[in-house]
Amino acid sequence: TAFASPDRFPDVDLHPDWPETVLARRPLDAYSALAAVTHDPKIDDFALKASLQTRLAYVVTGDPEIDRTSEEGLSGLSKVLRARTALEPAEPMGVDIDKDELAFFPILYWPVREDASPLSDATLAKVDAFMKQGGLIVFDTRDHETGFSSTGTQAKALNRLIGQLDIP
Repeated sequence: TAFASPDRFPDVDLHPDWPETVLARRPLDAYSALAAVTHDPKIDDFALKASLQTRLAYVVTGDPEIDRTSEEGLSGLSKVLRARTALEPAEPMGVDIDKDELAFFPILYWPVREDASPLSDATLAKVDAFMKQGGLIVFDTRDHETGFSSTGTQAKALNRLIGQLDIP
């Protein structure tokens, strides 16, 4: 960009790109500092919120009951982690699996709906890259009361959703 240029900042390691792109390539650690010049909250807020504190995340399904249960469950898990470990996660975040960057989250909880549709090639590639770079996804078929069957409704939904995924 015209503003963030080596001519203007000769001794600074500049990354004039979208926050989620830069932070995916160069994650923050305990010795990092982040200075961001933002211009549009609908572009920048998600990346800044997700990157400034460790958070667990869940895939938003569009079903209010499932999404609320996901958020409450991860919120409870975050409280247990704060009480019993050195990790102090912030409140969990919901992610739009098609649009949001996943690299900010160490763990992604994914409740599988019975009517799950296959993922687009672009989303499959994003999920594949997330897992191959060390991200963990917990796919919850939510069939604990009936037991998981490879031919059951939930197994078919999971297969539709990620059947083409190259699981490491």
